[in-house]
Amino acid sequence: MIRNYGYYVWRREVGYGRRWMTETTTFGEEILPTKPRWINVEIIQKAYIFNLLLNTA
Repeated sequence: MIRNYGYYVWRREVGYGRRWMTETTTFGEEILPTKPRWINVEIIQKAYIFNLLLNTA
């Protein structure tokens, strides 16, 4: 399909990149803590909350 229509048409038709847009707009791309332990905690919290939202929809 990419060869026939091109990347941008394929991306729009398939919905490629939608999950990335949802993740970044919902929780932001930044990781605020500076210490490795708290970076891990924040990533785990974001993933947990995101999975809760996916499972309740």
